[in-house]
Amino acid sequence: FGEFVGNGARYVFNDESLALVNHQLATRGNPFPLDYHHATKKVEDGTATRAPAAGFISGFEVDNGFVYGLVSWTELGAPDVASGAFAFISPVFGYAAQPSNFLEPQQVLSFHSFALTNKPGISFQRQIGQEATSNPDNKKVVQEASRMDKELLIKLLGLAPDATDAQVQTALESTVSRARLGNLVMDSLELKPESLETPETRGRVMRLAAFEGLGQQVTELRAELEAERGNRNSERVTTTLTAALEAGRVLEPQRAYWQKQLETDFDSARVALEGMPAVVPTKPVQTGTANKTAVLEEDQAKINAMLGVSQDSFLKYNGGDK
Repeated sequence: FGEFVGNGARYVFNDESLALVNHQLATRGNPFPLDYHHATKKVEDGTATRAPAAGFISGFEVDNGFVYGLVSWTELGAPDVASGAFAFISPVFGYAAQPSNFLEPQQVLSFHSFALTNKPGISFQRQIGQEATSNPDNKKVVQEASRMDKELLIKLLGLAPDATDAQVQTALESTVSRARLGNLVMDSLELKPESLETPETRGRVMRLAAFEGLGQQVTELRAELEAERGNRNSERVTTTLTAALEAGRVLEPQRAYWQKQLETDFDSARVALEGMPAVVPTKPVQTGTANKTAVLEEDQAKINAMLGVSQDSFLKYNGGDK
């Protein structure tokens, strides 16, 4: 009541304004509509086709510095206001322009309609709410609507009729999670809502699930076979390399080289080893001379050095006294 700001402009609703709007109500003979988001104005402007009423305002009064409309709520509007879904009122009003004095606020002269909104143009407006249930008749409407909503919700969730609020909430959370997954499947498969209940669609989803399970099994089997193949390959590399060492085709300093070749290209490395001549005898040479002295010739010493054979080993396996 008094001066207020609406959409950045200054207005005033005073005692004269209160008398004017109450007279307007008495003259028109019909209450002011209280719609949603100014649907009544939009219908008149041609930008909307329907303007459902949340309630009807049949009078005005001032209390504790605020202007109140006396509302008869509809079954549509009462639950929305009582639940807090809509918190404010937005009026469409006529006012007196005062071009001769821009310092004075413009006076409210009449009302056109009102709308429920959560983003009102009027600053510092008092939030509406419990007024919707202060009237016994409206309270009954709200309670009945809430009861019907809960019964329908319980039925849709497949719960027992006496389900508690906690059970309803748990079922709702589960349903929402499943719905999100369902939406992902629908988007991925480019499914239309009208096709979800057909056997063809359900069969398609079953096939995809089967393929996914089969794919997992194939992956696990491949991993097992790969591990088994690795074990077999390691065994045959060790066996082949040991045989080559015992046959004298490979010397100990060459073990790492031939192991790498066998692991990289087993068949080629095996053929190469089979074609290698024996470098040293596999058994010591027995001799009847007790104190025979072996002297390495210069060329033989170079060959031994290239092959990584020590002097002691050469003498031992070539008739020396070592």
